[in-house]
Amino acid sequence: MSQLERKGFAPSEAHIVHYPPAGGHASTKRAVSRYFAEYMSAVISEDQLVILPSTTSAYDMLCHCTCESGNIVLTGAPTYAASVRNVSSRAECKIEPVEMDMNTPSLDILAYQKALDSHNAKGETVKAVLIINPHNPLGVIFPPEDVIRLCDWATRNNLMVLVDESFSSCVFASSVFKSFLCYRHRLEKPDNVVYMWSLSKDFGVPGMKISVVQSSSPVLLEALSRLELIHPVSALAHDAVLALLSDFDWLRKFHSMKLARLSDHYELLVTQLREIGLSFTPAVAGCFVMIDFRKHLRAQTFEDEMRLFKELCDRGVMLTPGQHVLCPQPGWMRLVFSCDKSELVEGMLFSTTHQLLKQSLLSPLVMLEIFKIGFK
Repeated sequence: MSQLERKGFAPSEAHIVHYPPAGGHASTKRAVSRYFAEYMSAVISEDQLVILPSTTSAYDMLCHCTCESGNIVLTGAPTYAASVRNVSSRAECKIEPVEMDMNTPSLDILAYQKALDSHNAKGETVKAVLIINPHNPLGVIFPPEDVIRLCDWATRNNLMVLVDESFSSCVFASSVFKSFLCYRHRLEKPDNVVYMWSLSKDFGVPGMKISVVQSSSPVLLEALSRLELIHPVSALAHDAVLALLSDFDWLRKFHSMKLARLSDHYELLVTQLREIGLSFTPAVAGCFVMIDFRKHLRAQTFEDEMRLFKELCDRGVMLTPGQHVLCPQPGWMRLVFSCDKSELVEGMLFSTTHQLLKQSLLSPLVMLEIFKIGFK
């Protein structure tokens, strides 16, 4: 037995040494289709799937195929930070935020209509709407009826819709999530709505560069398949994904353990946030929380947000400033809690100690003892 086989890696030789077909191997598409059926209760034809090298590539190629330079993509704000780069690097599109209430985020049709009218009045072309569900960075879930309403509103206005469900398998046990793939047939114009998913977030393997796009538009599928020939998915990634998605026993154990850990870390984090008096947007999915630091700003500006961000960085706490995720108000920051529990505790210790010491409320030693008790 070879060293690779002893490590559980035994790829088919023919599969590795030949060029893959445009749009991905049929075996990978079958595995994805079966996974969608088992874990998303969605029956999807393999003919409607294209395998691409990452969600970043999916954003890039979709905008390249459907948009012109300078076109606008509307999305709820705050939003996934990388989406700004993903739609602009080659397609030269612009993400424009539609402000959401940080306490009760929703897909507000009136807000989208107002944004569309505003851009039209400036002579700008809005081409698409991006829906991220479960949402990054807010960790909320938008119900199917709200997603359908926004999709139908967009397609009536001749807009494309991109649906990103990268965190669909990271929903806490206390909540219920229904994948877009289960109800896409209810849309007025399903050909104008495109679905994206990858293993990067749901499986915690961003280095495995592979993603899935689902569409019922033959023209779009053909265009994406041609682009995939230029930016092909590695045959090794195909093999790894085929192995992962075909082992349902392992998948059940993996998802169960992952969700248990995410939920545990989330409860640990928000309990401490409440104790130290920091507000946040309650999350039911994902691996992050948006925390409200506005009361700790000297001035309600994005410049002062960066000052606080740098102070926390200097003390070993790395957060994502709200302005990096197009947050409409300064003072919000994203904290990712999908790390080792000891790192999460240490980060919260540094952050809290910094805030309380500035107010001369506690000494470092007393603060340390509080954390030792609180995180036992």
